[in-house]
Amino acid sequence: PNPRPPTQPQPTCHHTQPSAPRGPAGRARRGRPLVGIARSRNLLRNSNFSRKSLVVNQKGRDTYEGSGYGIDGWKSTGSKSVQTLEEDGWVIHDTDGGLGQYQQVIEDAEATALNGVELTASILVDIRTGGPFQFGLFSSVYHAMEAAPLSAGIHLLTHTETMTDITSTIQYFISPRATNAKVIACQLEPGDRQTLAHKDTAGNWVLNNPLPNRALELLRCQQYFNVARTSFGTQSLSTAISDTNGMIGFPFFFPTAMRCVPAVSFTGTLRVHGQGQDFQNVESIMYTTVQDNIVNVFVGGLQPLTTYTLDGHPSVELYFDSSL
Repeated sequence: PNPRPPTQPQPTCHHTQPSAPRGPAGRARRGRPLVGIARSRNLLRNSNFSRKSLVVNQKGRDTYEGSGYGIDGWKSTGSKSVQTLEEDGWVIHDTDGGLGQYQQVIEDAEATALNGVELTASILVDIRTGGPFQFGLFSSVYHAMEAAPLSAGIHLLTHTETMTDITSTIQYFISPRATNAKVIACQLEPGDRQTLAHKDTAGNWVLNNPLPNRALELLRCQQYFNVARTSFGTQSLSTAISDTNGMIGFPFFFPTAMRCVPAVSFTGTLRVHGQGQDFQNVESIMYTTVQDNIVNVFVGGLQPLTTYTLDGHPSVELYFDSSL
């Protein structure tokens, strides 16, 4: 059968995304590097793109187009956006020069605890095609740095502000506008200055923090998104026994609990196979439940009290998405 496109269900928890920026605000500056190497806590996850092998990219593609999530933790809002993961950076641009953004959200207690705290957002970016560029924070209003235009080359941009309007979330956003930009790394930290990078004696930008521990970054990202894969002839995705009504919940075990009940979609042809029965295609997933780090995917219309195996033909990917 022809592979089916991924469905687009929504997770049971979500937040409304803001509209286009309203303009610059707060205290913004370019650079202000530190002398020597200073380090601070980075509130962002999966935000060092200087080495491709360490970037969390569970979907596994090098290029993503349009709106939605590509690499883990970062959501595009532009229908004409194109993002490519290269060996030494994350290239982002909007093919129609629009106001598309790339966003990461900090939520709930972690966000509200930052009310009244001075925060510094920073980004080390290689501008390939000069033009307007914006990045910053959003809570109930935009707190943004507008850098327009930027010349070609590497720039360290920072924005510092004490935010008092945080009700539930903080959003770190990048808006490349018409600029073709390669993001090397970005950071959000408490304090009045950036500790992301400094210039060495030769005038080259150097990241302060050591390379990220990919295993820990993956674990942080898996609270929001997980992928299960299989192909025909390989290990099945899951096995379970149907109840007396022919309903079955296939369990998926993940390294950490997801932040809420995820929306589950799949690409390819998902199938079930019962004892002594032919393969049966799964047209849709009825619902999901979560218990600790286990997500149960429910399928109906099967024979009662029968052991079933869930697999894909010729291959399948299941996306478990509880992202904001």
